[in-house]
Parts: sequence; C-alpha cells; structure tokens
Amino acid sequence: MPSGVQPHPPNATAEIWIKRLERHYAIQERSALNSLLREQGQLPGLLMEAVPHLRKWFGDRPLHLRVSDAEEEIALRASVVWPGALEPAEEALRAFDADWWLANCAKSDGYLVFDFELVDGV
Repeated sequence: MPSGVQPHPPNATAEIWIKRLERHYAIQERSALNSLLREQGQLPGLLMEAVPHLRKWFGDRPLHLRVSDAEEEIALRASVVWPGALEPAEEALRAFDADWWLANCAKSDGYLVFDFELVDGV
C-alpha cells in the first residue's frame, strides 16, 4: 500500500466509507464502488483527502464519483460538475493537479482520476 494513505480500518466496511464519501460526492454505481473499495483500500482515504483541495480550486460545485466501465483503464472517476466555459474548468484542474494531485496520484495505484464535467448552467 502506498505510504501516507490510510486504508480503511479493519472494522470499517466499504459501506461505511461510502456513507462518509456521500457527504461530499454524489455516488453512482454503489455496488460497484463497494467492490472497488474492498479491493483498493487506499482509495477512500485518498478521496476524503482530496475534498478540501477540490474545494479550494473548484469552489462548492457538486462532486460526482463513478466507477468506470471495465473497458476503461481508470477504475474510478471523481469529477466536478462545472457549468459554463471550458477554459476556467481547465485552469482549475491544472491548479488542483499542481497544488495537490500530482504529488499524491501515485497513492491511487492508477485506479483514480480527477476530472470535470461541463454542463449547461447548474
């Protein structure tokens, strides 16, 4: 397990972590997420650790958490719902990456990506 990331405690189930994550992320594919969190115990702590950094650069916009299809390389996608123009979203993502994610992405063992979803007004 990568150093610096706390795995979920032995007595905590993936379901408990999902409830904690739901305070910050809208979760889709709950059963698939449950399975992934059981297999990749470093992910829940990393996702929780990311929240203040996401808020710093993206503000109070909604966060979504999705388990990717088996065909995709990344297993888990955390995305910020971004209404409006592409350029400010790209700038926020670059700042998030430089400020926190690039120094911490190895902890995910390649199972997690942070991104944004452009939407028409929210």
